[in-house]
Amino acid sequence: MRRADDDALRAHSIVAHQTAQLCSECGADLLSVSQTADGLAEIFDTLKSASEDLSWWVDSAQKEYGYIASDGAALGMTASYADGFGSVELPPDRYDELVDAFVELRHRAEIQKDNVERAEYVFFLELDKLQVDAYEQIISPVFDAFKHQFVPDPLHPWLNSLSYVEGLKSLGASGATAFYMQTYHGKYIEPGDLASRNWFERLTARGDFGNWEWQPKGAHAKLPWGLSKVVPALGYGARRFVIIGTVLDGLGAAHDSYEIDSVKHRDWGTGHKLVRATVSGLVTAGGSFLGGEIGGALGAAGGAELGPGGVLVGGFVGGVYGSLKGGQTGEKFGDWVNDTVVDSVAEWLG
Repeated sequence: MRRADDDALRAHSIVAHQTAQLCSECGADLLSVSQTADGLAEIFDTLKSASEDLSWWVDSAQKEYGYIASDGAALGMTASYADGFGSVELPPDRYDELVDAFVELRHRAEIQKDNVERAEYVFFLELDKLQVDAYEQIISPVFDAFKHQFVPDPLHPWLNSLSYVEGLKSLGASGATAFYMQTYHGKYIEPGDLASRNWFERLTARGDFGNWEWQPKGAHAKLPWGLSKVVPALGYGARRFVIIGTVLDGLGAAHDSYEIDSVKHRDWGTGHKLVRATVSGLVTAGGSFLGGEIGGALGAAGGAELGPGGVLVGGFVGGVYGSLKGGQTGEKFGDWVNDTVVDSVAEWLG
Protein backbone atom coordinates (compact mmCIF):
# COMPACT_ATOMS: atom_id res chain seq x y z
CA MET A 1 0.00 0.00 0.00
CA ARG A 2 2.86 2.38 0.74
CA ARG A 3 4.42 1.65 -2.66
CA ALA A 4 1.03 2.09 -4.34
CA ASP A 5 0.67 5.45 -2.60
CA ASP A 6 4.12 6.57 -3.81
CA ASP A 7 3.50 5.34 -7.37
CA ALA A 8 0.13 7.11 -7.56
CA LEU A 9 1.65 10.35 -6.28
CA ARG A 10 4.45 10.20 -8.84
CA ALA A 11 1.97 9.56 -11.63
CA HIS A 12 -0.19 12.41 -10.38
CA SER A 13 2.77 14.79 -10.40
CA ILE A 14 3.41 13.88 -14.05
CA VAL A 15 -0.13 14.54 -15.30
CA ALA A 16 -1.16 17.32 -12.87
CA HIS A 17 0.12 20.12 -15.08
CA GLN A 18 -0.76 18.58 -18.43
CA THR A 19 -3.39 20.31 -20.56
CA ALA A 20 -4.45 17.37 -22.72
CA GLN A 21 -8.04 16.17 -22.62
CA LEU A 22 -8.96 14.01 -19.58
CA CYS A 23 -5.66 14.79 -17.82
CA SER A 24 -7.57 16.65 -15.10
CA GLU A 25 -9.83 13.66 -14.44
CA CYS A 26 -6.85 11.34 -14.53
CA GLY A 27 -5.02 13.46 -11.97
CA ALA A 28 -8.03 13.48 -9.65
CA ASP A 29 -8.35 9.68 -9.91
CA LEU A 30 -4.65 9.20 -9.18
CA LEU A 31 -4.89 11.46 -6.14
CA SER A 32 -7.88 9.45 -4.91
CA VAL A 33 -5.93 6.20 -5.37
CA SER A 34 -3.01 7.69 -3.44
CA GLN A 35 -5.20 8.76 -0.52
CA THR A 36 -6.97 5.39 -0.43
CA ALA A 37 -3.69 3.47 -0.46
CA ASP A 38 -2.28 5.67 2.30
CA GLY A 39 -5.40 5.16 4.43
CA LEU A 40 -5.32 1.38 3.94
CA ALA A 41 -1.62 1.31 4.82
CA GLU A 42 -2.33 3.10 8.11
CA ILE A 43 -5.11 0.62 8.90
CA PHE A 44 -2.87 -2.37 8.14
CA ASP A 45 -0.04 -0.89 10.22
CA THR A 46 -2.40 -0.42 13.17
CA LEU A 47 -3.78 -3.96 12.87
CA LYS A 48 -0.28 -5.42 12.55
CA SER A 49 1.04 -3.50 15.57
CA ALA A 50 -1.98 -4.30 17.75
CA SER A 51 -1.93 -8.00 16.78
CA GLU A 52 1.81 -8.32 17.42
CA ASP A 53 1.52 -6.75 20.87
CA LEU A 54 -1.38 -9.02 21.86
CA SER A 55 0.39 -12.09 20.46
CA TRP A 56 3.58 -11.30 22.40
CA TRP A 57 1.76 -11.06 25.71
CA VAL A 58 -0.30 -14.21 25.08
CA ASP A 59 2.82 -16.18 24.13
CA SER A 60 4.65 -14.82 27.19
CA ALA A 61 1.77 -15.86 29.45
CA GLN A 62 1.63 -19.36 27.95
CA LYS A 63 5.35 -19.84 28.50
CA GLU A 64 5.02 -18.71 32.11
CA TYR A 65 2.05 -21.03 32.63
CA GLY A 66 4.23 -23.88 31.40
CA TYR A 67 6.99 -22.89 33.87
CA ILE A 68 4.41 -22.71 36.67
CA ALA A 69 3.19 -26.22 35.88
CA SER A 70 6.77 -27.53 35.77
CA ASP A 71 7.65 -25.86 39.08
CA GLY A 72 4.49 -27.26 40.66
CA ALA A 73 5.27 -30.77 39.47
CA ALA A 74 8.86 -30.48 40.74
CA LEU A 75 7.52 -29.58 44.19
CA GLY A 76 5.26 -32.64 44.28
CA MET A 77 1.97 -31.02 43.23
CA THR A 78 -0.41 -32.51 40.66
CA ALA A 79 0.31 -30.47 37.54
CA SER A 80 -0.41 -30.67 33.83
CA TYR A 81 0.01 -28.30 30.89
CA ALA A 82 -0.50 -28.64 27.14
CA ASP A 83 -1.42 -26.25 24.31
CA GLY A 84 -2.02 -23.28 26.58
CA PHE A 85 -4.22 -25.14 29.07
CA GLY A 86 -3.13 -26.59 32.37
CA SER A 87 -3.70 -26.88 36.08
CA VAL A 88 -1.81 -27.18 39.34
CA GLU A 89 -3.48 -28.86 42.28
CA LEU A 90 -2.39 -28.98 45.90
CA PRO A 91 -2.36 -32.54 47.34
CA PRO A 92 -4.56 -32.66 50.47
CA ASP A 93 -2.09 -34.83 52.37
CA ARG A 94 0.72 -32.27 51.87
CA TYR A 95 -1.34 -29.11 52.36
CA ASP A 96 0.66 -27.64 55.24
CA GLU A 97 3.95 -28.40 53.51
CA LEU A 98 3.15 -26.95 50.09
CA VAL A 99 0.49 -24.27 50.70
CA ASP A 100 2.97 -21.35 50.66
CA ALA A 101 4.54 -22.53 47.42
CA PHE A 102 1.08 -23.06 45.92
CA VAL A 103 0.05 -19.49 46.81
CA GLU A 104 3.20 -18.17 45.14
CA LEU A 105 2.47 -20.15 41.96
CA ARG A 106 -1.09 -18.90 41.93
CA HIS A 107 0.18 -15.32 42.29
CA ARG A 108 2.45 -15.81 39.28
CA ALA A 109 -0.51 -17.11 37.27
CA GLU A 110 -2.67 -14.13 38.27
CA ILE A 111 0.05 -11.73 37.09
CA GLN A 112 -0.01 -13.36 33.65
CA LYS A 113 -3.80 -13.24 33.58
CA ASP A 114 -3.71 -9.50 34.33
CA ASN A 115 -1.07 -8.97 31.63
CA VAL A 116 -3.19 -10.69 28.98
CA GLU A 117 -6.32 -8.79 30.02
CA ARG A 118 -4.38 -5.50 29.76
CA ALA A 119 -3.14 -6.48 26.29
CA GLU A 120 -6.70 -7.36 25.21
CA TYR A 121 -7.92 -3.99 26.51
CA VAL A 122 -5.23 -2.11 24.58
CA PHE A 123 -6.02 -4.20 21.49
CA PHE A 124 -9.64 -3.06 21.79
CA LEU A 125 -8.55 0.58 22.16
CA GLU A 126 -6.36 0.33 19.07
CA LEU A 127 -9.14 -1.18 16.97
CA ASP A 128 -11.59 1.40 18.28
CA LYS A 129 -9.37 4.16 16.89
CA LEU A 130 -9.57 2.80 13.34
CA GLN A 131 -11.60 5.12 11.11
CA VAL A 132 -12.41 3.18 7.97
CA ASP A 133 -14.96 5.44 6.29
CA ALA A 134 -16.53 8.88 6.51
CA TYR A 135 -19.12 7.64 8.99
CA GLU A 136 -16.50 6.49 11.49
CA GLN A 137 -14.38 9.60 10.92
CA ILE A 138 -17.10 12.22 11.28
CA ILE A 139 -20.49 10.90 12.39
CA SER A 140 -19.70 8.03 14.76
CA PRO A 141 -17.59 10.04 17.29
CA VAL A 142 -20.26 12.76 17.47
CA PHE A 143 -23.04 10.18 17.86
CA ASP A 144 -21.11 8.42 20.65
CA ALA A 145 -20.51 11.75 22.39
CA PHE A 146 -24.24 12.49 22.45
CA LYS A 147 -25.08 8.91 23.43
CA HIS A 148 -22.79 9.03 26.45
CA GLN A 149 -24.77 11.98 27.80
CA PHE A 150 -27.58 9.52 28.50
CA VAL A 151 -25.80 6.13 28.51
CA PRO A 152 -22.60 5.92 30.60
CA ASP A 153 -19.38 5.24 28.72
CA PRO A 154 -18.58 1.52 29.31
CA LEU A 155 -14.80 2.04 29.22
CA HIS A 156 -14.53 3.71 32.64
CA PRO A 157 -17.83 3.28 34.52
CA TRP A 158 -15.99 3.56 37.84
CA LEU A 159 -14.79 7.06 36.90
CA ASN A 160 -17.53 8.68 34.83
CA SER A 161 -20.56 7.93 37.04
CA LEU A 162 -20.35 11.32 38.79
CA SER A 163 -19.95 13.19 35.49
CA TYR A 164 -22.90 11.28 34.05
CA VAL A 165 -25.25 12.01 36.97
CA GLU A 166 -24.27 15.65 37.26
CA GLY A 167 -24.54 16.08 33.49
CA LEU A 168 -28.15 14.88 33.65
CA LYS A 169 -28.82 17.21 36.58
CA SER A 170 -27.37 20.18 34.76
CA LEU A 171 -29.38 19.35 31.65
CA GLY A 172 -32.48 19.03 33.83
CA ALA A 173 -31.89 22.44 35.39
CA SER A 174 -31.41 24.04 31.97
CA GLY A 175 -34.47 22.24 30.64
CA ALA A 176 -36.63 23.42 33.54
CA THR A 177 -35.39 26.99 33.14
CA ALA A 178 -36.07 26.92 29.40
CA PHE A 179 -39.57 25.52 30.02
CA TYR A 180 -40.56 28.25 32.45
CA MET A 181 -38.97 31.00 30.39
CA GLN A 182 -40.90 29.76 27.37
CA THR A 183 -44.13 29.43 29.36
CA TYR A 184 -43.87 32.89 30.94
CA HIS A 185 -42.56 34.63 27.80
CA GLY A 186 -39.03 35.11 29.09
CA LYS A 187 -36.95 37.69 27.26
CA TYR A 188 -33.28 38.48 27.02
CA ILE A 189 -32.39 41.66 28.90
CA GLU A 190 -29.01 43.13 27.93
CA PRO A 191 -26.80 43.60 31.04
CA GLY A 192 -26.07 47.21 31.87
CA ASP A 193 -22.30 46.63 31.99
CA LEU A 194 -22.17 44.60 28.77
CA ALA A 195 -20.07 47.23 26.97
CA SER A 196 -17.30 46.92 29.57
CA ARG A 197 -17.07 43.12 29.34
CA ASN A 198 -14.60 41.23 27.15
CA TRP A 199 -15.51 40.27 23.59
CA PHE A 200 -16.38 36.66 24.43
CA GLU A 201 -18.78 37.64 27.20
CA ARG A 202 -20.40 40.17 24.89
CA LEU A 203 -20.71 37.52 22.20
CA THR A 204 -22.27 34.89 24.47
CA ALA A 205 -24.35 37.06 26.84
CA ARG A 206 -27.58 36.22 25.00
CA GLY A 207 -27.07 32.51 25.70
CA ASP A 208 -26.82 32.98 29.50
CA PHE A 209 -30.16 32.39 31.23
CA GLY A 210 -28.92 34.72 33.98
CA ASN A 211 -29.56 37.56 31.53
CA TRP A 212 -33.13 36.45 30.83
CA GLU A 213 -36.20 37.56 32.76
CA TRP A 214 -39.58 35.87 32.88
CA GLN A 215 -42.59 38.09 32.38
CA PRO A 216 -45.03 37.79 35.32
CA LYS A 217 -48.74 37.75 34.63
CA GLY A 218 -50.59 40.21 36.82
CA ALA A 219 -49.35 42.70 39.38
CA HIS A 220 -49.00 40.07 42.11
CA ALA A 221 -47.55 37.24 40.07
CA LYS A 222 -45.19 35.01 42.03
CA LEU A 223 -42.05 33.30 40.89
CA PRO A 224 -43.09 29.85 39.54
CA TRP A 225 -42.49 27.02 41.99
CA GLY A 226 -40.28 25.20 39.50
CA LEU A 227 -37.95 28.18 39.06
CA SER A 228 -37.72 28.80 42.78
CA LYS A 229 -37.34 25.16 43.94
CA VAL A 230 -36.59 22.69 41.16
CA VAL A 231 -33.96 24.60 39.19
CA PRO A 232 -31.80 25.55 42.22
CA ALA A 233 -31.93 21.94 43.45
CA LEU A 234 -30.89 20.52 40.08
CA GLY A 235 -28.26 23.16 39.49
CA TYR A 236 -26.72 22.97 42.98
CA GLY A 237 -22.98 22.47 42.77
CA ALA A 238 -23.12 22.11 38.99
CA ARG A 239 -19.98 24.16 38.39
CA ARG A 240 -18.11 22.37 41.15
CA PHE A 241 -19.07 18.95 39.86
CA VAL A 242 -18.17 19.85 36.28
CA ILE A 243 -14.61 20.45 37.44
CA ILE A 244 -14.58 17.22 39.48
CA GLY A 245 -15.98 15.34 36.50
CA THR A 246 -13.27 16.77 34.27
CA VAL A 247 -10.60 15.55 36.68
CA LEU A 248 -12.15 12.06 36.68
CA ASP A 249 -12.28 12.05 32.88
CA GLY A 250 -8.60 12.99 32.91
CA LEU A 251 -7.88 10.02 35.15
CA GLY A 252 -9.55 7.79 32.57
CA ALA A 253 -7.33 9.18 29.82
CA ALA A 254 -4.27 8.74 32.04
CA HIS A 255 -5.27 5.14 32.78
CA ASP A 256 -5.53 4.32 29.07
CA SER A 257 -2.19 5.98 28.37
CA TYR A 258 -0.48 3.92 31.09
CA GLU A 259 -2.07 0.67 29.87
CA ILE A 260 -1.05 1.32 26.25
CA ASP A 261 2.53 2.18 27.19
CA SER A 262 2.75 -0.91 29.42
CA VAL A 263 1.77 -3.15 26.51
CA LYS A 264 3.67 -1.43 23.70
CA HIS A 265 6.84 -0.38 25.55
CA ARG A 266 7.81 -3.23 27.85
CA ASP A 267 11.25 -1.74 28.52
CA TRP A 268 9.95 1.56 29.91
CA GLY A 269 10.11 2.18 33.64
CA THR A 270 7.10 2.95 35.81
CA GLY A 271 8.15 6.58 36.28
CA HIS A 272 8.37 7.19 32.55
CA LYS A 273 4.91 5.73 31.97
CA LEU A 274 3.41 7.65 34.88
CA VAL A 275 4.72 10.99 33.57
CA ARG A 276 3.30 10.27 30.12
CA ALA A 277 -0.02 9.24 31.66
CA THR A 278 -0.15 12.43 33.74
CA VAL A 279 0.52 14.63 30.72
CA SER A 280 -2.05 12.78 28.63
CA GLY A 281 -4.69 12.98 31.34
CA LEU A 282 -4.17 16.66 32.12
CA VAL A 283 -4.10 17.87 28.52
CA THR A 284 -7.01 15.69 27.35
CA ALA A 285 -9.21 16.69 30.29
CA GLY A 286 -8.25 20.35 29.95
CA GLY A 287 -9.05 20.35 26.24
CA SER A 288 -12.38 18.64 26.86
CA PHE A 289 -13.32 21.13 29.59
CA LEU A 290 -12.38 24.23 27.60
CA GLY A 291 -14.01 22.88 24.45
CA GLY A 292 -17.21 22.14 26.33
CA GLU A 293 -17.31 25.57 27.96
CA ILE A 294 -16.64 27.46 24.72
CA GLY A 295 -18.88 25.26 22.60
CA GLY A 296 -21.73 25.43 25.10
CA ALA A 297 -21.55 29.22 25.37
CA LEU A 298 -21.41 29.74 21.61
CA GLY A 299 -24.15 27.21 20.94
CA ALA A 300 -26.47 28.77 23.52
CA ALA A 301 -25.83 32.26 22.16
CA GLY A 302 -26.56 31.11 18.62
CA GLY A 303 -29.72 29.30 19.65
CA ALA A 304 -30.99 32.29 21.63
CA GLU A 305 -32.43 33.75 18.42
CA LEU A 306 -35.05 30.97 18.62
CA GLY A 307 -35.96 31.72 22.22
CA PRO A 308 -35.40 29.81 25.50
CA GLY A 309 -35.68 26.45 23.75
CA GLY A 310 -32.95 27.49 21.36
CA VAL A 311 -30.70 28.42 24.28
CA LEU A 312 -31.25 24.96 25.78
CA VAL A 313 -30.66 22.97 22.59
CA GLY A 314 -27.83 25.17 21.33
CA GLY A 315 -26.01 25.03 24.65
CA PHE A 316 -26.36 21.26 24.91
CA VAL A 317 -25.29 20.52 21.34
CA GLY A 318 -22.46 23.06 21.42
CA GLY A 319 -21.21 21.79 24.77
CA VAL A 320 -21.12 18.14 23.71
CA TYR A 321 -19.51 18.84 20.34
CA GLY A 322 -17.05 21.32 21.83
CA SER A 323 -16.07 18.85 24.55
CA LEU A 324 -15.53 16.14 21.93
CA LYS A 325 -13.32 18.28 19.69
CA GLY A 326 -11.50 19.82 22.63
CA GLY A 327 -10.71 16.39 24.04
CA GLN A 328 -9.48 15.13 20.66
CA THR A 329 -7.28 18.19 20.23
CA GLY A 330 -5.97 17.84 23.77
CA GLU A 331 -5.19 14.17 23.20
CA LYS A 332 -3.18 14.93 20.06
CA PHE A 333 -1.31 17.74 21.79
CA GLY A 334 -0.61 15.47 24.77
CA ASP A 335 0.79 12.80 22.42
CA TRP A 336 3.05 15.44 20.83
CA VAL A 337 4.32 16.62 24.23
CA ASN A 338 4.96 13.04 25.34
CA ASP A 339 6.73 12.02 22.13
CA THR A 340 8.88 15.13 21.77
CA VAL A 341 9.49 16.26 25.35
CA VAL A 342 8.82 13.52 27.90
CA ASP A 343 10.47 10.73 25.89
CA SER A 344 13.50 12.91 25.10
CA VAL A 345 13.97 13.77 28.78
CA ALA A 346 13.55 10.12 29.80
CA GLU A 347 16.13 9.05 27.20
CA TRP A 348 18.56 11.78 28.37
CA LEU A 349 18.18 10.68 32.00
CA GLY A 350 18.70 7.11 30.99
